[in-house]
Amino acid sequence: MNPNYVITSEYEQYFHSIVKPEINDNIIDAGAYIGDTAIEFCRNLKNKCKIFSFEPDDTNYKCLLCNITNKDLKNNIISLKAGLWRENTFLSFSTQTEKNVNSESYHISNDGNAKVKVISLDSFVKENKIVPSLIKMDIEGAEYEAIQGALNTIQTFKPKLQICIHHNVEDFWRIPILIKK
Repeated sequence: MNPNYVITSEYEQYFHSIVKPEINDNIIDAGAYIGDTAIEFCRNLKNKCKIFSFEPDDTNYKCLLCNITNKDLKNNIISLKAGLWRENTFLSFSTQTEKNVNSESYHISNDGNAKVKVISLDSFVKENKIVPSLIKMDIEGAEYEAIQGALNTIQTFKPKLQICIHHNVEDFWRIPILIKK
């Protein structure tokens, strides 16, 4: 891609006119990071929403908790230190520092140095008797597996879906096929 081009969109990320959060939504925020998207949802919806934010990384999770407290959003954002996956288990993650970027990313790895709790969205929704109306998912390439663990929720409640598919090329076709099943 030519670095002189800037790709823009007619809408802000996560606020497409058809697939956007709405007042009184129950929102699943998978890949909450430090809470930036959840906080923006609350701001746009004037705090008239409930958000369940999943973040497995220790550092990000601590920042998420601080941001929820600092913005006085404890009644709107429920934080969960877990990732989403096809089943309830623990996975090993390894850290990878991005070249030329002051950032780290985490990848599933059999010889990873961090054990992370992951759960299926179906089990979480059933246990907590939640009716999600929007699922936002940006979980660094684990979206396909997480959707496998959310199929019952998606089929039963038909929430709006904001699924990141750019991490794996094959997700451009396999995720839509999986959801349509």
